[in-house]
Amino acid sequence: MSTIVIGAVYQHKLNEAKRLIDTHNYLRKPTLNDSRVVYEEFVARLMDMGGTTEEMLRSVTADDLHTVCGLPVLMARRLAEIFQEDAALDRKEA
Repeated sequence: MSTIVIGAVYQHKLNEAKRLIDTHNYLRKPTLNDSRVVYEEFVARLMDMGGTTEEMLRSVTADDLHTVCGLPVLMARRLAEIFQEDAALDRKEA
């Protein structure tokens, strides 16, 4: 049963990332140097650097998300906060 909960926490954190990325992309005006973030590319880079479990997501830093995954600085900071949230707190909400 804990595997299901852990998987749910991981998926919740990825869903939050998608929500932030979608909001960022919606609010951006298209330009020649478009800074939109492609969610699928973000997830692929996250997986490539080892972000395959909730435990590993807790190790991700804002700098990792900015330099490796290509996220804007402020989005990277917020996502790092979300990824580092304690799973125990998330389980209480579920």
